[in-house]
Amino acid sequence: MLTPSTFISQSVTDAMVVRRTHRSSFNVCVEAGMLVEAHIFPHGPRILTLATAETTAAGNTAQIEQNAQVWPTL
Repeated sequence: MLTPSTFISQSVTDAMVVRRTHRSSFNVCVEAGMLVEAHIFPHGPRILTLATAETTAAGNTAQIEQNAQVWPTL
């Protein structure tokens, strides 16, 4: 059975996720032999859902994180 590759990302300022959770998830993937890629961005709350105007809450441009907008190309 093939396991899909995994992309893990988090921001340093994301108060909702403990940073060691990111590392733990990465380590579990590596130990299981999975393909995994991890990125930690310097700023941004909930960065993957709020990185662009298209995915942020309606009109809430304060949550758009310019540095995280590169994630689809990583």
